[in-house]
Amino acid sequence: MKFNTRIIYRLLCLIIGLTVHATGSSILREAQLGVDPFTSFILGLSSTFHIELGLIHILVNGFFLLFVFLKRRSDIGVGTLLGMVSTGFLIQYISPLLKPLHLSQNLWVMGLALIIGVAMFSLGTSFEMLSDLGKSPYDSVAPIVADNRHIRYRYVRLTQDIIIAILAFFLHGPIGIGTLVCATCNGIFISTWRRLLKKTYLYQKHIAPHTK
Repeated sequence: MKFNTRIIYRLLCLIIGLTVHATGSSILREAQLGVDPFTSFILGLSSTFHIELGLIHILVNGFFLLFVFLKRRSDIGVGTLLGMVSTGFLIQYISPLLKPLHLSQNLWVMGLALIIGVAMFSLGTSFEMLSDLGKSPYDSVAPIVADNRHIRYRYVRLTQDIIIAILAFFLHGPIGIGTLVCATCNGIFISTWRRLLKKTYLYQKHIAPHTK
């Protein structure tokens, strides 16, 4: 019974993470601030090749999934598959719901959208990681490289995001201050969120693995 309860909490953590992650990206997108590097890359590919956002998200993640499978297949789980299938479509359908908020109407609103969007994006990613049900293929790359090369995660994630942001630029993806903040600060934000979330009662009681 305890095992089943923990699984439920972990699934809930994963679903919250995916939804918060996609909402953060959608806020940045609708505020016309530029989205996180990976989403910008996906949007650029979608626009260039006229492929639906949700579908191109699955295809690109399939490429990263191959890398994860070869290097650390233990990272692959239900969370990996759900992230691949749902994130692109969540952004695709959440974005229109935010249009009535007119997030790009003035600098004050855009500034608030930037703070909330980046915070939600990194928080959502942290929830996904802490669910321990398999990371998204893109998010799995940095931890694998960091462990194999003995480099701090935040620096690997920074390098990864910058490379993807450059590719997004050449594909005419939505690049802006939101992209810059995500590319340079996501590793720090995700590390901070994970550290804070691990201290919560909910995580320690219902999500964290317990050793006998």
